[in-house]
Amino acid sequence: MHPGATIRMADALIKANKRFDFMMMPGQRHGYGKMTEYFFWVKADYFSKYLLGTETTNADMLEMNRDKPKGK
Repeated sequence: MHPGATIRMADALIKANKRFDFMMMPGQRHGYGKMTEYFFWVKADYFSKYLLGTETTNADMLEMNRDKPKGK
């Protein structure tokens, strides 16, 4: 999405007194590309916080990525 369209949407939501969350993923198109795993964890944290009422952000990302195949 063109950044201008995103800014206009945010402006309209603010003017309408609507709450929203925004996450920029630089270099991505409509998918998550190389950020798929990162987005998975951000989404899991969001659901945990807002649906389960439990905020857990103490995951050790270095340890989680240790067994990840090299070159990907």
